[in-house]
Amino acid sequence: MTRWHVPSARPLLWREWEGESVVFNSGSGQTHFLNAVSAEALRAMEETSMTTAALVEHFLELMPESEPDALARQMDRLVRDFAELGLIDPCLDE
Repeated sequence: MTRWHVPSARPLLWREWEGESVVFNSGSGQTHFLNAVSAEALRAMEETSMTTAALVEHFLELMPESEPDALARQMDRLVRDFAELGLIDPCLDE
Protein backbone atom coordinates (compact mmCIF):
# COMPACT_ATOMS: atom_id res chain seq x y z
CA MET A 1 0.00 0.00 0.00
CA THR A 2 1.37 3.39 -1.00
CA ARG A 3 2.42 5.82 1.71
CA TRP A 4 2.05 9.52 0.89
CA HIS A 5 3.83 12.59 2.26
CA VAL A 6 4.30 16.30 1.74
CA PRO A 7 7.78 16.60 0.20
CA SER A 8 10.17 18.64 2.33
CA ALA A 9 11.62 20.14 -0.87
CA ARG A 10 8.25 21.83 -1.49
CA PRO A 11 7.17 23.27 1.86
CA LEU A 12 3.61 24.43 2.32
CA LEU A 13 2.74 27.83 3.77
CA TRP A 14 -0.50 27.92 5.75
CA ARG A 15 -3.06 30.53 6.78
CA GLU A 16 -6.15 29.49 8.73
CA TRP A 17 -9.29 31.14 10.05
CA GLU A 18 -12.79 30.05 11.08
CA GLY A 19 -12.46 26.44 9.89
CA GLU A 20 -11.06 27.41 6.49
CA SER A 21 -7.48 27.13 5.36
CA VAL A 22 -5.39 28.47 2.54
CA VAL A 23 -2.21 26.66 1.63
CA PHE A 24 0.48 27.94 -0.71
CA ASN A 25 2.49 25.25 -2.50
CA SER A 26 5.99 26.68 -2.84
CA GLY A 27 6.82 24.05 -5.48
CA SER A 28 4.07 24.98 -7.91
CA GLY A 29 3.38 28.55 -6.85
CA GLN A 30 -0.31 27.68 -6.50
CA THR A 31 -2.63 28.58 -3.64
CA HIS A 32 -5.37 26.17 -2.57
CA PHE A 33 -8.44 26.73 -0.39
CA LEU A 34 -9.16 23.79 1.92
CA ASN A 35 -12.07 22.88 4.14
CA ALA A 36 -11.43 21.57 7.66
CA VAL A 37 -11.26 17.88 6.65
CA SER A 38 -8.90 18.51 3.74
CA ALA A 39 -6.67 20.70 5.90
CA GLU A 40 -6.52 18.07 8.66
CA ALA A 41 -5.60 15.35 6.16
CA LEU A 42 -2.87 17.44 4.55
CA ARG A 43 -1.48 18.46 7.96
CA ALA A 44 -1.38 14.80 9.01
CA MET A 45 0.61 13.90 5.88
CA GLU A 46 2.88 16.87 6.51
CA GLU A 47 3.77 15.40 9.92
CA THR A 48 4.32 11.80 8.77
CA SER A 49 3.90 9.67 5.68
CA MET A 50 0.54 7.90 5.65
CA THR A 51 -1.41 5.39 3.65
CA THR A 52 -5.01 6.09 2.78
CA ALA A 53 -6.00 3.47 5.36
CA ALA A 54 -3.97 5.32 8.01
CA LEU A 55 -5.79 8.54 7.10
CA VAL A 56 -9.11 6.75 7.55
CA GLU A 57 -8.00 5.53 10.99
CA HIS A 58 -6.85 9.05 11.87
CA PHE A 59 -10.27 10.47 11.04
CA LEU A 60 -12.16 7.65 12.75
CA GLU A 61 -10.33 8.64 15.95
CA LEU A 62 -11.35 12.28 15.44
CA MET A 63 -14.89 11.50 14.26
CA PRO A 64 -15.90 8.06 15.62
CA GLU A 65 -19.46 8.51 14.36
CA SER A 66 -18.23 8.45 10.75
CA GLU A 67 -19.12 5.57 8.46
CA PRO A 68 -15.80 3.82 7.63
CA ASP A 69 -16.62 2.92 4.00
CA ALA A 70 -17.78 6.44 3.14
CA LEU A 71 -14.74 7.88 4.89
CA ALA A 72 -12.44 5.53 2.94
CA ARG A 73 -13.96 6.71 -0.35
CA GLN A 74 -13.56 10.33 0.71
CA MET A 75 -9.90 9.80 1.69
CA ASP A 76 -9.15 7.94 -1.58
CA ARG A 77 -10.55 10.87 -3.54
CA LEU A 78 -8.73 13.41 -1.37
CA VAL A 79 -5.35 11.65 -1.77
CA ARG A 80 -5.83 11.51 -5.55
CA ASP A 81 -6.72 15.21 -5.62
CA PHE A 82 -3.72 16.18 -3.46
CA ALA A 83 -1.40 14.12 -5.68
CA GLU A 84 -2.79 15.69 -8.88
CA LEU A 85 -2.28 19.15 -7.37
CA GLY A 86 1.33 18.32 -6.47
CA LEU A 87 0.72 18.74 -2.73
CA ILE A 88 1.81 15.18 -1.88
CA ASP A 89 4.05 12.53 -3.39
CA PRO A 90 4.30 8.78 -2.89
CA CYS A 91 7.16 7.70 -0.63
CA LEU A 92 9.84 6.10 -2.76
CA ASP A 93 11.93 4.64 0.08
CA GLU A 94 9.65 1.66 0.68
